[in-house]
Amino acid sequence: MANPKPSWPMRTPGKIRTLDPIRQCDNVEFDPITDWYLMAWDAFRAQEFPADEARKLALALGLDLERQVIREKKLVAKKSNNVVICLPAERRKKNVVDDAAESFPHLI
Repeated sequence: MANPKPSWPMRTPGKIRTLDPIRQCDNVEFDPITDWYLMAWDAFRAQEFPADEARKLALALGLDLERQVIREKKLVAKKSNNVVICLPAERRKKNVVDDAAESFPHLI
């Protein structure tokens, strides 16, 4: 059985990585913030990784690392020349989730 062409290529040092194993069905569409988080975890497989690589990934997805990923969503925190993925408890803010909302802009 031939492998289908990857649908979400991401370049990492010397490799092409995809989100296909994560996306189990064709009709799944992630928002850019969720894509960034999933692709960062898939590419680096570590809680801490180089900030420049995080920035490049954000740019590839049309995101502003500083504004959207770090300040607004608090997915990562800066640590010297690296970023560290924040745990859910570290990202949680009081009165942020609208209990009446039927959907959310980001899956993460």
